[in-house]
Amino acid sequence: MGYIRSLPKSDDGRESAMTTAKNYKDLVGPSANVLSASNSSLLDAHQPLFIQLRSACSDAEEKYKEAQTPYNRLLEKLKNKSSHGLQLVNFKIVDEDEGFPITVRVIYRLPLNGNLPKMHTAHQIMAGAEDFIQGETTRVSRGETALTDIKWTEVQEMLNNLRDMSLEKGNMLLIFKTALSALKEERKKVDTLISNMWDDIEHAVQGKSKASRHKIGKIWGMTFEHTSGTCTINVHTEDADSHLDLAGVDVRIGVPAKKRGTKRKTNTRGAAIMESRYFNATHIIATHILYETLAQEIKIKEGGNINVTLKMKKKIVVEYT
Repeated sequence: MGYIRSLPKSDDGRESAMTTAKNYKDLVGPSANVLSASNSSLLDAHQPLFIQLRSACSDAEEKYKEAQTPYNRLLEKLKNKSSHGLQLVNFKIVDEDEGFPITVRVIYRLPLNGNLPKMHTAHQIMAGAEDFIQGETTRVSRGETALTDIKWTEVQEMLNNLRDMSLEKGNMLLIFKTALSALKEERKKVDTLISNMWDDIEHAVQGKSKASRHKIGKIWGMTFEHTSGTCTINVHTEDADSHLDLAGVDVRIGVPAKKRGTKRKTNTRGAAIMESRYFNATHIIATHILYETLAQEIKIKEGGNINVTLKMKKKIVVEYT
């Protein structure tokens, strides 16, 4: 059974490969260091930097999630409060309460048939709250009495707080995206460095037995995959416009018009590792509910190791009113 080197596909793998190589390099000293002076210097710089950027990205993601939870809760409360307020106006019109003729719907920006506005998105919910506040403040300015069951002042306070939280959430998202972008750029440099380091290692063990080459490579942090009877396909899915990793994409090897073939789902980094025993030209098909199905031709060879990047385009959503 043969084996080939398998470059890391995860950030854990990248960190492990660099840390193992750096620790062993520092242990054996310059005389036994098989890495070039340039790669040794780059390793000393990028190993701690990569760990630092991973930590910064993780912290930024956690803070964004922390900011999103109370925002979502308040958004739901605002939706209930404002929609109930508009419903109450409709009830008073139907009951023909004093001061609530059918035309009063106009100042709440409601259609005369009494239909409530859509409140599916944050923008729609905020707009609905503004409509309720607009109606109530207009009536009060005419000298009429504000509703007491649903108070417009409470809705206004919730709306103001939500706007503040939205701004904070937006700042947290920007920080997270910036950290994610920095990590992504560093990841490219790290992948090149690891490949170059492993070239140094393989050069240093030339002439030794296969078992010795394998053993020394593992000591320096190299990882391997068995190649007998299979081909490994390393898939990465990303948004074609933003280039952000796409998680949860269903990928399949086979004929586009059929459903057979090896199947996987991409992880949080947009990666999936697949193996195939079908050695020929075929396709890899990617599907996601929010993206257009993509079929990309690949050629599989026994014992091969193929890297495939699938750039997926978002579906165009047409809204009918």
